[in-house]
Amino acid sequence: MESVIARELKLRHQPVAVLFTDERPKAAAQFKEKKWACVMSMLSASARGITAVFDRKTTGCFGGLTGLCLGDGSKGRNLAAFLSAGRGGLGYFKTKEVAKAHLGLHPSQDVPQKYVVFKPTR
Repeated sequence: MESVIARELKLRHQPVAVLFTDERPKAAAQFKEKKWACVMSMLSASARGITAVFDRKTTGCFGGLTGLCLGDGSKGRNLAAFLSAGRGGLGYFKTKEVAKAHLGLHPSQDVPQKYVVFKPTR
């Protein structure tokens, strides 16, 4: 089914549905456990027609765990330093303090379902 919103906005790709479920979809792409990967690559793949699935062990990174509402991936990690220009940091924020304030605006969630699914809308 074609998305009316995608057509009206002249989007290059179709929207992606984000679903929380206890049933793993068959033939869905999934990261391997304990391997670093980026959730955004799966979002991009889903916009191109591939169903992707994540669980608490296959989110790719601790940011993905938090972003997918599968818990607080920052527990025990200095995420503010990682996101700032600190040693080995990404440089998204000028200081750890600014990063920490930003993180406080986004509380983590932990949904009760086992899986998060990115599903193409076509």
